[in-house]
Amino acid sequence: DNENYIKTDDNDLLDNIEKDYNEANLGIVNINSASSEELQSLYGIGPALASKIIEYRETYGYFETVEEIKEVSGIGDATYEKIKEFIKVKD
Repeated sequence: DNENYIKTDDNDLLDNIEKDYNEANLGIVNINSASSEELQSLYGIGPALASKIIEYRETYGYFETVEEIKEVSGIGDATYEKIKEFIKVKD
């Protein structure tokens, strides 16, 4: 009996899960000072990407804009769109 279930677009559902995950886990992460653990609180960022973000930061200096995170290998437009509202470059 599925009468009590509301049909929803799967993409909307995934977007809501990602948004809820980010809001519940981080507040806002400063990508210029965040630890690996803090970076991993972002949806879709695991240990490998967190290490790449830190390595990029150590090699090239602080991120000037949040969009610059897309320069990190492995972070493309899709990942950026999921995390952009939850990252910052200044306190």
